[in-house]
Amino acid sequence: MTLGRDAAGNAVVLKRLRASHRDRDDLALRLEVEASVLNELGGRRGVVRLAALERSPLTIVMEYVSGGSLADHVRDVRDRRIGMPAARALDVARGILDALGYLHAHGVVHRDVKPSNILFADDGTVRLIDFGVAARADSGRGGLLYGLPADWIEERVGTLPYAAPETVRDPSGPATAAQDVYGAAVVLYEMLTGVPPWDLTPDERPESFVERLECAWEDSGIPEIPGVEPRVAQALSRALDPDPLRRLGSAREPRGTPAIMNSGFAGRALTDSPLRADACG
Repeated sequence: MTLGRDAAGNAVVLKRLRASHRDRDDLALRLEVEASVLNELGGRRGVVRLAALERSPLTIVMEYVSGGSLADHVRDVRDRRIGMPAARALDVARGILDALGYLHAHGVVHRDVKPSNILFADDGTVRLIDFGVAARADSGRGGLLYGLPADWIEERVGTLPYAAPETVRDPSGPATAAQDVYGAAVVLYEMLTGVPPWDLTPDERPESFVERLECAWEDSGIPEIPGVEPRVAQALSRALDPDPLRRLGSAREPRGTPAIMNSGFAGRALTDSPLRADACG
């Protein structure tokens, strides 16, 4: 992505294929799909605004968001070895979840929620970007990928450690709101602590990473977050459940993201037991 100017002289962001990839029909189709998603969502409720789609070369033109990315803030938190103030982290999480709730209400799953895809406007509000792997959450059609052929094979979806375990095992599987809930929960945990709850080790295969985090979660739940209210930790635990059918905001509730806001991140205590203590293996 590069910065540019529109006809009125306003700063915009240009997203186009590299010259070496412009003969890749699959990547071009993905770019068109992204433009279609952004056009449908209309730049509302924390979603970056599409300004134009140019054809020669194929280019998405988007609003310029000047406040930097959440990745910058998380990097600062990590360097200082102290979490972001909980009130600020929860406020950012609400913005992320509100944007995701808007997506899910339109049947769209982002599938790559991570700090670098979360930008801040000048007023501090969230803008969600990069819909390059967005998919339809259409249970009636088996969760077919958004605007893509029925026989489309996905090689990889999302970014570890933010990608939900089920997308690592089956990248072409149905898209569900629960996958975005998982990514948002990893992001919130990282804001609060400076590190994700589980991270890859050098040269670790994605499948091995998923097996390790599932074992760790079943054995003892999420790592402790010092100074965080139990109700928030409880909601995070349920949102980070490796099993999408048990996960808070699960596939059984297609618009589950608002539920996560109402049941922990936004402050209301949960009544369910938060963790399973079964030993792994």
